[in-house]
Amino acid sequence: MSARLLTANTIRNAALDVIDRTGIDCITTAGKRGRLIRIPTKSATVNGLKISYRQLLYGRDLLEIWDGPKVFNVQGDANGRLNIVSFRRGAWERNSTRLHLNRSTMRSLRRIFDHLPSPNSRS
Repeated sequence: MSARLLTANTIRNAALDVIDRTGIDCITTAGKRGRLIRIPTKSATVNGLKISYRQLLYGRDLLEIWDGPKVFNVQGDANGRLNIVSFRRGAWERNSTRLHLNRSTMRSLRRIFDHLPSPNSRS
C-alpha cells in the first residue's frame, strides 16, 4: 500500500469514528438525470474540519472533508477498497489526526504521520 493510500485510509478511519460518535443525520440533494435526488448523509464539524459521509448504492460509500475548500474525497467499495477521488495535502492533515479521542490511537497516528513525506512534497 502506498504512503498516500495509507494516509488516506488512516484519515478516513479517524473521520468515520467522528461521524459515528457525533455525526448529525441530514439530507443532501444531488442532480441525477435532470432531477434532484435526496441522499441520507451524516455530517460533523471538528477541529475546523467539516466531514460528510454518505452510503451509496451497491455497498459503496463517500467521505468528504473540507477545510474551507474541499481537501479530501474518498470512495469505498463493497470489498473494502479505497479510491482517492481528491486529496489536497496540507496542514489540515495534522488536524485530522486529532479526530480520534483515544490516546493510544493518537500515538499510533502520530507515529504514522511522523514517517510520511511532508505535505509539501509530491506523492
